[in-house]
Amino acid sequence: DWVRWWSAADGLGPSYCEGCKGKRNSSESCGGCPEPTVDEDSVEAIHWFMGCQTQWRTGYSGRTGLIYSECDVVADKLGFSVDAESFHILQTLEREMLKIDADKHKES
Repeated sequence: DWVRWWSAADGLGPSYCEGCKGKRNSSESCGGCPEPTVDEDSVEAIHWFMGCQTQWRTGYSGRTGLIYSECDVVADKLGFSVDAESFHILQTLEREMLKIDADKHKES
């Protein structure tokens, strides 16, 4: 859910919420935004995933997967210690992003 929201795969996402705040002249969320909640244990892995957004391997049809060796460098630079659970979360987010890309490719 978080990756779909963050990537605005459904037309809703961070930019939608920011636009809503601007229209209401408020810095607070209205409560109607679809931003999903994030488990506290996943926050560091999500920040790691976001830091890896320039580390995608690409092919003719777009992204094919993250370059893990470069994501390790990102984790190190961010001061994150990567364990099996964090890596599993990173891979889950990666798979979801690749599914979103595939869905967008089917639509076009």
